[in-house]
Amino acid sequence: MTSLRNRLERFNHGGSDSAAGRKRAVREVTKANFAEALEEFKEDLAGSDFVAVSLQKTGSFSAGWHRELPFDTNDTAYLKAKYAAERFQVLQFAACPFSLRASKLTAHPYNFVLFPRDELKMGMPSYSFSIQTSHLAYLAQEGFDFNACVYDGISYLSQAQESAA
Repeated sequence: MTSLRNRLERFNHGGSDSAAGRKRAVREVTKANFAEALEEFKEDLAGSDFVAVSLQKTGSFSAGWHRELPFDTNDTAYLKAKYAAERFQVLQFAACPFSLRASKLTAHPYNFVLFPRDELKMGMPSYSFSIQTSHLAYLAQEGFDFNACVYDGISYLSQAQESAA
């Protein structure tokens, strides 16, 4: 198994930036470049023919019925992912819009680094979530940058924080 970034880079080895005709690197998106990258991502998404999405979380369910299966409907796969996301923290979200033009497949890979924090200083309790040590060990083995996650990760609001804001 490999990290999301490694998978995107390996897939994209032959991909190119359609405007420049050169290889396009995975776009690392952190809180520092989020606004700019989001606009670029929206443009790539609008021009895409399909999108691949992947997550790195702090754990996953071991029970077979919790895992996404090839025969799951989109609704079932979504509910399983939602259930896991409510317990385990998503630390990395990778999205890759693809465009197919004249038999040429072009990938536009993005890697969003996430970390929950109280940016609005609303005085709400800090986030808590479950962690499986095996997942942390796997992420470390694959070169996941925990410092970038904690210090540069994109913040987001919980539903309670959004309602209060």
